[in-house]
Amino acid sequence: MVDTHNHQVPRKKMDLIIDQDKIEKKEIIIPKDYQIDLHIQIHFAEGLDNPNIYPDVKSRFYKVVFSVNSENEYETPYEIGLPNPIWINQKYRIRLNKFMDIRFLYVEVVRCGVSGSESDPESSNGRSVVGRARIPLPKVTRKKSGRYGLVRCFYGECKAEGHVGLTLEMKKIVKKERNYYIF
Repeated sequence: MVDTHNHQVPRKKMDLIIDQDKIEKKEIIIPKDYQIDLHIQIHFAEGLDNPNIYPDVKSRFYKVVFSVNSENEYETPYEIGLPNPIWINQKYRIRLNKFMDIRFLYVEVVRCGVSGSESDPESSNGRSVVGRARIPLPKVTRKKSGRYGLVRCFYGECKAEGHVGLTLEMKKIVKKERNYYIF
C-alpha cells in the first residue's frame, strides 16, 4: 500500500527576481470611525404639584434624573420652584454606544422635601418622583426641542400631570480617515 498523503513532489529551485517598476502600490482607505453623542439641555418643569392641595407650602426643591439605559443615570442640581422650577444652562452630554439600539431618554422629575412631612406625605426618604416621561431620541445629526408630558403615579394610580421642557441633539463625531498603502 502506498501512502499518497505524505508524498512530496521534488521541486526545482527557482530564482525569484522582482522588477521594482512592476510593483503596484494599492491604497486602502479604512472608513471613518465615528461616535454618537447625545446633547441634552434641561429647561424647565411645569405643573408638577398643585399648590391648591398644600396651600401652606411656599416652595419646593426639584431635580431632573435622566438616562438612556439602566446602567448610567444623570441628574440636575436641585432648583427651587412651586410648581414650576427652571434650570438655567443645564447642559449634558452622553456618549452613546453606536452598536446598541438606544431609542429613548427616560426622565424623572424628583421633589425633595422633609421625610414624612405634611408637605411630602408619600415619601419615606424625603424624595418623591412627581413625574416620568419616555422621550424618543432624534435621529443622528438632528435636534428637537419641546415640552413633554409627564405621568405621575400616586398610590397605584397613574395620570398625566405636568410637563418637562428640554432640547435633545444627536451629534455624530467623526474621527479622522486612515489611509494605508500595501505593496
